[in-house]
Amino acid sequence: MKRFITTAAVAAALALVLGANANAVGTTSPVTVVAHLDVARTGLDNALVYLRDYIATSEQQPGAMRIELLRQVTNSNHFTLVEVWANDQAYEAHIASAPVRAFHAKLDPLLGSPHDERLFSIVAGNP
Repeated sequence: MKRFITTAAVAAALALVLGANANAVGTTSPVTVVAHLDVARTGLDNALVYLRDYIATSEQQPGAMRIELLRQVTNSNHFTLVEVWANDQAYEAHIASAPVRAFHAKLDPLLGSPHDERLFSIVAGNP
């Protein structure tokens, strides 16, 4: 529970400090996506390559506002991926894209637990 609260706080903070304009995609509010990734230690090196490639590719997609990869200080194989998308449509197009499907096909077998992804919207502050 403490980890969830901490991650939710990080996601909220990132969402509040964003000042960048998104690529024009739609008119709805930004969506913040927080994904927890527990990578098996034997696949850690490959997972880092896949995650960095995913970020580089995703940042180029329409509606991508910010994408950050956080690594837990006490468990080097635990990551939190925080993504901010211009709106639901941009996020949905992103997850349906071929590069994202290829990313999951490579990364998912390296995970030690199921991919835990949650969507948030800004409640207070400026998008």
